[in-house]
Amino acid sequence: EIKALNIIAQKADGAMRDALSIFDQVVSFAENNITYKKVIENLNVLDFEYYFDLIDAFLENDVSRVLLIFNEILEKGFDSHQFINGLSSHIRDILVCKDKNTIQLLEVSDSIKDKYLGQSQKCERDLLYEMLEVTNKCDVGYKISNNKRLHVELTLIKLANINSVKKKVDIEETSDSADQNEVKTVKQPVKKDVSEYSEPDETIISKAKESKPKLSIKEALNKTTLEDSQTENYITNTFHQEKVENNDFTEIDLQKKWIEFAESIKSKELRLANTLFSSIPQLTENCNIEFAVSNEFQKESILKKENDILAFLKNELKNSSLNLTVNIIESEEKQKLYTQEDKFKHLAEKNTNLNTLKQKFNLDFE
Repeated sequence: EIKALNIIAQKADGAMRDALSIFDQVVSFAENNITYKKVIENLNVLDFEYYFDLIDAFLENDVSRVLLIFNEILEKGFDSHQFINGLSSHIRDILVCKDKNTIQLLEVSDSIKDKYLGQSQKCERDLLYEMLEVTNKCDVGYKISNNKRLHVELTLIKLANINSVKKKVDIEETSDSADQNEVKTVKQPVKKDVSEYSEPDETIISKAKESKPKLSIKEALNKTTLEDSQTENYITNTFHQEKVENNDFTEIDLQKKWIEFAESIKSKELRLANTLFSSIPQLTENCNIEFAVSNEFQKESILKKENDILAFLKNELKNSSLNLTVNIIESEEKQKLYTQEDKFKHLAEKNTNLNTLKQKFNLDFE
């Protein structure tokens, strides 16, 4: 199959000798029937269909489907770093298809090229630029991340939300533009020439002053009090409506909104945002949110912002029953053994014969 040969060529990365060696290897494995499936199985290459499915899920903002696809990829033994690089390459190939002049840079068979062209029509150019930026950040931060899987999952969740955020911004911009046009088309009052009035300017100004309703201090105070009371009642009623609203939501919904909040404070409170990114919130019984941190400082920083976090989540998830519990999980660094004595004590606790050995041969640490 032509697409099988394309995979061999890509794997060889321009080296003819490597391409021939890979071809011989595949021939032995495939028993002279070189199909696309047998090639990717033998060369441990991820099927491009996964990437097409992921892009479709991103466009539909289907976070659950995205995470399930990624989980299936990991269960097949593929490396998450190679996966994210492959995703970047796939988005690049879709971008290449957006222009007739650059489509020649796409090194795939004609049958696969048609799939790329079809998917490129669904994706706007700006959306692809944003996706590439997100995957590139994931690639750069992958090595320093303590939780590799979570790092990639957060990237995938962000990619699944880019399209919805972009649509929301476009709608708001369209609405603002419509409002501005409406303001521009308001019919302006016709200005009359002063000469049309039979009375002099002083008389007109005097009558205008007399026609203005007079308001005593007492009436003004009563009017202000009444307006404040109406505003307070409106706020109270609005809050009460939100308070009794307890819509159902999933743990995935919670995690999406948690990330949105962290993103919103990243420019002003980067340290807190990184703490919120460091773990995934879990939803337990009675709408309680449990979040794990590694030290007391992180816990205090979250508790200081607890009201803001809960207010955001309650409003976004339409549920006023949410509570937040922050737990400290001791990090592995605290359990590390640095000195020779610490290491020996740790091992001796597991095997008491080590103490006997040390005493019998009069051993010591250098």
